Amino acid sequence: LAPTAARKPRRTPPLCQDPPSAHSCAPECSAMPKAAYEDWGPGCSELSSLKSATDKALLDNTEERYKAGNIYTRSGRLLLAVNPYKKLPLYTDETLQAYKSSLAPQVELPPHVYAVAASAHSGMLQNSMSQSVIISGESGAGKTETAKILLEYLAEVSCSGSDLHKRVLKTNPIMESFGCAKTVWNNNSSRFGK
Repeated sequence: LAPTAARKPRRTPPLCQDPPSAHSCAPECSAMPKAAYEDWGPGCSELSSLKSATDKALLDNTEERYKAGNIYTRSGRLLLAVNPYKKLPLYTDETLQAYKSSLAPQVELPPHVYAVAASAHSGMLQNSMSQSVIISGESGAGKTETAKILLEYLAEVSCSGSDLHKRVLKTNPIMESFGCAKTVWNNNSSRFGK
């Protein structure tokens, strides 16, 4: 082996496809091959691609994405969602169909609750095993809405054309009655896990 000083360090292309000047997380992006996954939107859509895992780096990246209308950011199999407190055009039939037809939505498509639902659904079909999706957050974080969106996707891929997701969602008031409280953000804040 050659002495350590004589070896040249291996360089791999940057993870994010945006040029370094395009977003503030550029100096933070790790040196994983670009082909490992595609990046969507400003900042890094995959938090594990940040070189620094400090609170500031994570919050700055999430804030940059949120300001650009990208409320979803992933970290491996986890999805970070920031409640926009407004309707966004993220849940169209075309978007649902894109995630439904993708073989690897966690890799091929931008971070989205549909990708999480698709991963759980395909895991159930491929492995014949029950799947769990944990939706967690503070009061007003959007847990109930996220659960509804997830159920909408699962109902569409499981039994397209039926009203299954509507029937399941009608059970929500019964579940909510087991632990609700009025908060500053929400008149009907759930106190149970989704």
